[in-house]
Amino acid sequence: MTRIIRSNKNSKAAAAGPIVTHVICDLDGTLLESEGASHAALEAPLRVLGVESLSWDLHADVVGRRPHGPEGWASIILRRLGLEGRLSEAAYINAYHVGMAKRYASLPLIAGALPLLERLHTKGVRLAIATSSHRGSFEKKMQYHRRVLDLVDVIVCGDDAELERGKPAPDIFMLAAARLGVRTEAHGSCLVFEDSPFGVQGAKAAGMLAVALPDPRLGAKNASRFEAADWTLSALSDFDEDSMVRLRASTEIAASSQ
Repeated sequence: MTRIIRSNKNSKAAAAGPIVTHVICDLDGTLLESEGASHAALEAPLRVLGVESLSWDLHADVVGRRPHGPEGWASIILRRLGLEGRLSEAAYINAYHVGMAKRYASLPLIAGALPLLERLHTKGVRLAIATSSHRGSFEKKMQYHRRVLDLVDVIVCGDDAELERGKPAPDIFMLAAARLGVRTEAHGSCLVFEDSPFGVQGAKAAGMLAVALPDPRLGAKNASRFEAADWTLSALSDFDEDSMVRLRASTEIAASSQ
């Protein structure tokens, strides 16, 4: 039985199942159980500087963001902790990636992720991954999950040359949809899975449906940020495509438009 934390009754998803032709998934925290490892890798360089711990509240403020720039996770964390003069953005990001590289082999898929992708693929729904991770990091962590890559048609990473802005801007989802062959006016048939409120905001700004998957470790403050989502679920395995949406194979859509 699907455990729905919240379904937005004011959204178009409230009608008896919206039509979905394409699915776009975030990676970390959505398909890949990486937030615990990410938290440890974010925290380790700070401990060297005397920071006892990185709060999950602060982690919640940066989850889903790209690493670089004034609104990137590195600058936000260093600024909040008053460490800008003691650790550079570049050095922090590098230390984080070194720490994560040691953990990639042990990162499992989220429960229900592979079965869901298998079902959607079998039903003819084209799939994309839209992640803030840079391509190098993506490839290193996904070398242990080749089956997922076999099922996915499009991958857009945070350092893609065509990507101008990171989440919460809609750019990454719009780019993924374009590469899936979805016209802008058909974005409403794209369904996005996200564990980040910034990702949900970006998906909705792109005119897409959104399933939010809040990580309980990130606290109630984070959960309250998912108001824009069409559904908020306690786990990816709780998504039931047969009762919540009406799937249409992407090939059917292509044929009907000819």
